[in-house]
Amino acid sequence: TFPFTMIGFGLAVWRARPGSHRTGIELAPAYRVLLVSVFVIPLGAALVQVGITRLLAMVIPAALLTTLGVESCFTWLGKRRAPVYWLEAGLFLLLAVANFALLRSALWDGPTWTTNYGMGGMQYGASQVFGVVKAYFTAHPDTHLIVSPTWANGTDVLKRFFLADNVPVELGSISGHLQSLKPLDRTMLFVLTPDEYDATLQSGKFVNVQVEQTIPYPNGQTGFYFVRLDYAPNINELLAEELAERRKLQTAEALVAGELVQLRHSTLDIGTVEQAFDGDANTLLRTWEANPMVIEMRFARQHNISGIELILGSAQVEVTLHLSASDQSEPVVISQLVRGSVQQPRVGIAFPEAYPVQTLRVELRDVNQGEPGHVHLWEIDLQEGAGGE
Repeated sequence: TFPFTMIGFGLAVWRARPGSHRTGIELAPAYRVLLVSVFVIPLGAALVQVGITRLLAMVIPAALLTTLGVESCFTWLGKRRAPVYWLEAGLFLLLAVANFALLRSALWDGPTWTTNYGMGGMQYGASQVFGVVKAYFTAHPDTHLIVSPTWANGTDVLKRFFLADNVPVELGSISGHLQSLKPLDRTMLFVLTPDEYDATLQSGKFVNVQVEQTIPYPNGQTGFYFVRLDYAPNINELLAEELAERRKLQTAEALVAGELVQLRHSTLDIGTVEQAFDGDANTLLRTWEANPMVIEMRFARQHNISGIELILGSAQVEVTLHLSASDQSEPVVISQLVRGSVQQPRVGIAFPEAYPVQTLRVELRDVNQGEPGHVHLWEIDLQEGAGGE
């Protein structure tokens, strides 16, 4: 139908011009509305990302333009004594067959149009997972079922839809057990996605990994694993090694108030440490897994620091500052609990006096998270001057 759509588009442009009449009726405004809709409907997708729900309304002007193209072609053929009625019947039959063919393709082939079945794709598995979970709990009422929520949006809503309120199923990821020591015994049965299952095996933190059941994706690959497992005997040593690795500081350099400063900082997974000093309140940096976030600054010369301002977003953070005048001096430690908000993300700490500082260590601990955790920071501003309350 695309050629007819383009013919209809050309006709709409021609008839939308000022003074365009057809059988004595001013139709230009109607065609202008049709053309405007063609350009307005995609704006939502243009601002964010192409998606079927953002572009579905384009079906309406596309159908109108296609109809205009078909109607103009049949009118032209009719003037040349072509069998228009037969052409119309043939077109109806062709469109009907095409629609049923598309319906069949959607029902039979739709599940394999894409093989991305997780959060970023089809989000497949609601009825399949919760159907098996319900049957499993009925057969094994003493089992503590923990279902991963990472494969779909609103998994808690799906759970309430498919399961009765008295089915004690927990939504949770195995990642909590991978990152810290949590209660774990053989009464627990985890429902894992392929990525989570692979991460569990590769971590080396578990033994006696028993897969009791699997659920396939429509393409035949395994989509969900029902797993029981135990911690490895050396789990404490493994977690301690990971904690030490997370707390290793990286090195960098940045311009702070026009001076090149040596930096040591926690590993980041968003942004670079230099962005904490770029004066742009929209650049974000986030720790990979460390809580607290540590940023240590070593200046080439002493500065008299009287306070500090931080852009932390809407978080409650314990700020601990270690201010050293030299490598040999005992640092002055200042600690304060601050809270940012969406309306006021910038927080400040004024010192009782200006301290001579050559090395400044900033520790930001999000009190509402444990470790590992993600600590966010947008900006650090150092205040130089006399200081005071």
